[in-house]
Amino acid sequence: RGAHDADDTAGGVVVYYGRPADASSGRVQFEAGSLILPDDLSRIKLCLDHDHHSAIGYATAAETADDHLTMTFHIPETTAGDEALASARAGIRDGLSVGAYPTRDGAQYINGEDCYHVTEAHLREAVSYHISEPTRPY
Repeated sequence: RGAHDADDTAGGVVVYYGRPADASSGRVQFEAGSLILPDDLSRIKLCLDHDHHSAIGYATAAETADDHLTMTFHIPETTAGDEALASARAGIRDGLSVGAYPTRDGAQYINGEDCYHVTEAHLREAVSYHISEPTRPY
């Protein structure tokens, strides 16, 4: 069965609220309560490196705290899922982040800052990746 055993889930903190983080589009900061989750959490896919074509699982639980959002994902027994679980257990894929789409007025740059502040966005994906910069907060 490869990397699969009785525990076919993975998860952790996917975003810290109120902290700027590096994204492919620049610095971004999600405010507390800014993420809109779908009623059916399985619509949130766990992807590798923000590649929508490489989903390896789907969300089964989400818990919001004052300063972060934690999620749990089911990883089906597939070749890609087994490889991702093995990489996570080995500490290679050691980070999670989110893919979210701001509503029309749900994000803005605040005058004088180089950070995109998100106040309302639809959460569409979570991402498993290798943390290459130890200063990244997520």
